[in-house]
Amino acid sequence: MRAAREFSARISDSLKIEIFPYSVFYMFFEQYLHIWKTALINLAIAIGAVFIVCLVITGSFWSSSIILLVLAMVVVDLMGVMTILNIQLNALSVVNLVMSVGIAVASGDRDQRAKEALSTMGASVFR
Repeated sequence: MRAAREFSARISDSLKIEIFPYSVFYMFFEQYLHIWKTALINLAIAIGAVFIVCLVITGSFWSSSIILLVLAMVVVDLMGVMTILNIQLNALSVVNLVMSVGIAVASGDRDQRAKEALSTMGASVFR
């Protein structure tokens, strides 16, 4: 896809008209060009939001920083497990990583947190 874009850009420059490559599959492969940037931005927003909420609720910068560090370790651990299990980073795995930030700060045991996350966010994720 990148090669097709470079080729069409060269042809556009030489012919002085706008030419662009198109394929039905390009819409699917487009996500892989920017998936890392999208994943990092979404994870930073999620972890940053948790940090701000914890800072407001606790009033302690240090405890909020520790929570931020733990959330970052959870995300790095999950990405490591994804690598070990050979799970590619795609739109679905990015959504799951961002959801894991919310589940990591939820109260209750593991089953209660999963039940709460699915009941509040599950419908919008699975649509």
